[in-house]
Amino acid sequence: MKNEGSKKMSICRQVIVVMTIALLLVAGCDGTNVDQAGGLRILFIGNSHTFTNDLPGTFAELARAGGHEISVDSSAKGGYTLEQHVADGDTQDKLNSGPWDFVILQESTVVFEQESERNARMAPAVRTLAESIEKAGGQTVLVMMWATSRAINQDELERFAEAQTQAAASTLEIAEDVDGLIAPVGIAWENALRQRPELKLWRYDRVHATQEGTYLMACVLYATIYRQSPVGLSATAGLPEETAQFLQEIATE
Repeated sequence: MKNEGSKKMSICRQVIVVMTIALLLVAGCDGTNVDQAGGLRILFIGNSHTFTNDLPGTFAELARAGGHEISVDSSAKGGYTLEQHVADGDTQDKLNSGPWDFVILQESTVVFEQESERNARMAPAVRTLAESIEKAGGQTVLVMMWATSRAINQDELERFAEAQTQAAASTLEIAEDVDGLIAPVGIAWENALRQRPELKLWRYDRVHATQEGTYLMACVLYATIYRQSPVGLSATAGLPEETAQFLQEIATE
């Protein structure tokens, strides 16, 4: 009974978070087509989670499969936090090479998973970067990362869900603070694992994404930026068609 009650509480918290995300996404939409002449220019700022499996390229392939013109670039260095990007000359040069339509910020999981780190390091860094993004004519998109995990069984999934919900709530606050959009990748991971616990979203280190995990991340970003479902897009990043369709559906949810 205790486990069942805990599971229900986790689901209730997740529903609240998802509803808040929906309101935040709607608040960032003006109801017009996001496309424009020449396509969107999108910059990714992150670390190994961005360059592993080429997230920018995977996203661009989805966009083109959806009929959108797009140009992507990135500033991503292994182990980097958003705080480090604030002081990084290469990142600032990329920002200054705008204008950008959207700039996607991806935090280190080490910072993302700890509330004290999110408050002390992530939030100030996002505020500073958002100011530069606004000057470059862009919209800030904050990636809600996934919690790390040792293994996926029922107990571990509940621990993962609890950590994910707590991190999601503070990520929402940070995004709202800068009038940014939020890409709820971590919640998509949890929903995917609840339906298919055998799905391999983490690599052997239980931190970085497999091709499936990166593809799901790209699908969530597609739905967030274009406000369209990725279901049915032909770009599958080399995954089996059935797996790609499942991940497209999860992102749409």
